[in-house]
Amino acid sequence: MSPYWTVILFLINDLRSTQENQYHRNAGIYFRINQKAVDYITELASDAMPQILNNMKLPNVSLPLATISNIHIDRVERPEIETKFVRDKGVRANVSLPFLKTSAFCTVDYFIPLDGNFVVELHNFTVDLELHITRNVSSGTNIIEVPHCVTTHSNVSVLLDKDSLLMMVHGVLHSTVTDTVKTKICEVILDAVKFVDAQELQSMDIVTSTIATAPADSVFNPTEFGASLCGERLVADSLDSPYRRKSGHKAAELVERVRVPTTTLASTVDSARNNTGSGIWTVNLDVVFPAKFSDEDVVFGVDGGILFNGAPAINVGYPTDLNVSVLHDKMIGILLTDIVPNTFFSHIFAKGMGAVHKRFEIQHLPKTIGKIAHMMCSKCFLDISANITEQPRVEINAKHGVRAEVAGNVLVQFKGRDDFYNLIHASTKLYVTLKPTVRHSRLYGDVSLTNVDVKIFDLGVGGLLSKPIENLVSFVVPQVLWPQVKKRIRFAINKRGIELPALCGVTFDHASLSYIDHAAVVNT
Repeated sequence: MSPYWTVILFLINDLRSTQENQYHRNAGIYFRINQKAVDYITELASDAMPQILNNMKLPNVSLPLATISNIHIDRVERPEIETKFVRDKGVRANVSLPFLKTSAFCTVDYFIPLDGNFVVELHNFTVDLELHITRNVSSGTNIIEVPHCVTTHSNVSVLLDKDSLLMMVHGVLHSTVTDTVKTKICEVILDAVKFVDAQELQSMDIVTSTIATAPADSVFNPTEFGASLCGERLVADSLDSPYRRKSGHKAAELVERVRVPTTTLASTVDSARNNTGSGIWTVNLDVVFPAKFSDEDVVFGVDGGILFNGAPAINVGYPTDLNVSVLHDKMIGILLTDIVPNTFFSHIFAKGMGAVHKRFEIQHLPKTIGKIAHMMCSKCFLDISANITEQPRVEINAKHGVRAEVAGNVLVQFKGRDDFYNLIHASTKLYVTLKPTVRHSRLYGDVSLTNVDVKIFDLGVGGLLSKPIENLVSFVVPQVLWPQVKKRIRFAINKRGIELPALCGVTFDHASLSYIDHAAVVNT
């Protein structure tokens, strides 16, 4: 049972919530997974399957003349899994299991009631199937089909105790078990895939863990099987150095299964909550660009817009004519459009979270400004306030990378107990360049102030003092306003970095970062 279908469907399962009018618009974030990534994921899955399936209980099987219960998987050897893309359809998989041993209890309604324990051993068990995924635009649902599913095995052994009453129906039991294995396995696979498709794709929000630990004696169901595949990180080599299993090594020695909280934006949101108002920041993961399969890869896209308390941003247009073909260099490609930061800044502006206020005692001012302060009001303090007057805009282009424009008004006053003096009232624009880098599966960034454009339209003091007052701007903007603005975008890129998400235990490493018009390209 190749978990690659689970990987694909985990990423695209929210297709069913996509409306028809969203179907043709561009997404905010695009993903591409190629054959090399699939081979690596299935390699990890091969190592993980024995640990996942060993000691697992399966559901009871009811047959016309018998009921098989307490089905327990005693031993599973490492399978060989091969998965290939099928153009315009989905994926084809072949799973070869060298050995599988299960124990169970059987009750047979023969001439007289018979019951007892028995053991089934399957040798060289193979499942070959094809999974098709299509989209019904009008109903907003996925259509998942398994048009081809064939199981074969070289030998099925049914082992009974010598004094077991089931020896009387050994032949019937053998044929029943053989037929059940052939018919039930494909049903279980389809049920598991449909279950994954029916789940909501977990949004990146304040919840820091979505992993449910199942009891050791729980009965098999698609929920727990999917959680086993994608809820635990498989710690192995990096993507560019695929792990190669050596014969004779136990899977436990090669793959460490570590339970970790699901990676979210929560860690960075918490660090900025005091600066961006109270509320929950999440990402809209609705799939608006349905999965497109070729012989070599699958490409799909999610909305990617930032949500504040579940509400989408306003006055933000989605980019057009994006070149998705740039996602081709490595195993997994991610296209991050400028819709992501622009939706964030839209919330900042709409919710009035762009206001800045700072107070300076006279002794902490630059000398030239301090002299003016003593002349005007020796016991006053400098009060600086600013607010955003336009919705900030972020533009990504191939030449400059990521640039942001922030416009606002600045008011500088000397305030005392009874008096205040307006020194300057000005409009200003900050041109900000973001310089993100990717290191060790984390996104880091340096945020620099590349240019300041200030237009003074109300100067409180003229004459000989006008020039020093104008020089005040060079102090206010970079020393007061810019640090406050920088704090507000720390949620997007902070000093600790943002950990890139893991797909069913596969982390992004050795990533490259480049730019095209309206998007940043991460290949890993």
